[in-house]
Amino acid sequence: MTSFESDGEFDERPSKSEMKRRMDALQKAGESLIDLSPARLARMPLPDELRSAVLEAAKIRNRHAAFKRQRQYIGRLMRQIDASPILEALHELEDAHLAETSRFHEIEHWRDALLSPNGAQALTELLDAHPGADVQQLRNQVGKALKEQSLGQGKHAQRELFAMLRELIDRS
Repeated sequence: MTSFESDGEFDERPSKSEMKRRMDALQKAGESLIDLSPARLARMPLPDELRSAVLEAAKIRNRHAAFKRQRQYIGRLMRQIDASPILEALHELEDAHLAETSRFHEIEHWRDALLSPNGAQALTELLDAHPGADVQQLRNQVGKALKEQSLGQGKHAQRELFAMLRELIDRS
């Protein structure tokens, strides 16, 4: 029998390659569960058997044969269940991580811009973007950080500036 149905159209079944790609994706999703913190893992919608397999894999210290077998077992469990809620939860975690990273880079950008030679212009742009900022406090902290930087001292004032910027951006 050919892969054509009686009316001449292709079967609706996925190809062998597509099935392999799906299995690999579920395997990788299962492996990413192993790397989650216990608190995040507790919030994941996992069946009990899968949860215990993931916890067991996280306990394995020798990451060779036993770990590989446990990963394969997790992949097999992932293929036996409806993994869409788990995949959705993993995507949400990834999106939250990307948003947090983006926020962190924005704060770093403002801190570096304020401490650059064009810091006055950066301060004006920051105040335009975040009108609720305490201008005097920002100027004082930037001055402390610049002084600390010029003297080659630690980075305490820069960290305080970073914290101040984080609070300002979080409020906005």
